Amino acid sequence: MQCQVQATPQHADPPILLRYHAECKHLGYKANSTLVALFSDPAVGCVEHINLADNYLGDVGCAVLCAVLPCLPCLRQLNLSGNGLSNDAVTSLVAACNAHPQISHLDLSTNI
Repeated sequence: MQCQVQATPQHADPPILLRYHAECKHLGYKANSTLVALFSDPAVGCVEHINLADNYLGDVGCAVLCAVLPCLPCLRQLNLSGNGLSNDAVTSLVAACNAHPQISHLDLSTNI
């Protein structure tokens, strides 16, 4: 499922935030406050770097993030070091990043 980045009225949540909350609910994951703050920014579609080091997203949080990566067309660098990710989560993340041609740097150091 693709996410279209578009202008929204000032009072409306950006589409990526809505998608993020929907994925969190679907997977039974408590939304990460750092990602909620990032995805609440109307300019999130233009973000090139995301640093989530030591946020302990875990495998489910990583799955949620993978689902919203298509909503971040300008993303080039993603730091997920120290997030307690298993090999299965890393495999899913690498697949999601391979489908996202702009990502050129992925930091997965200090995970399980």
